[in-house]
Amino acid sequence: MVEISISELSKHPKILDELTEIAKVVNKKEGKIKGVFIPLKDFESIRTILEEIEYRQWIERNKKGFEATQKELETLFEDAIEELGRKID
Repeated sequence: MVEISISELSKHPKILDELTEIAKVVNKKEGKIKGVFIPLKDFESIRTILEEIEYRQWIERNKKGFEATQKELETLFEDAIEELGRKID
């Protein structure tokens, strides 16, 4: 795996056009990996994995909405049973 610094990439963006293997994009000042570049020729090999990651990210972003909706549905169900009980009596 090739390592490319963010500053090197910003100065010479055409580096990505020439890459034929996977590359780590690194912030060398912090020593942290900021991303990974995968050449297009390898994209089909990892498409399913990327779709799964995107799905997990979507779930995480919408988690609060799901929890709120679940609470509303529980209350709605309880209210409907209560109302039904009143009408039967």
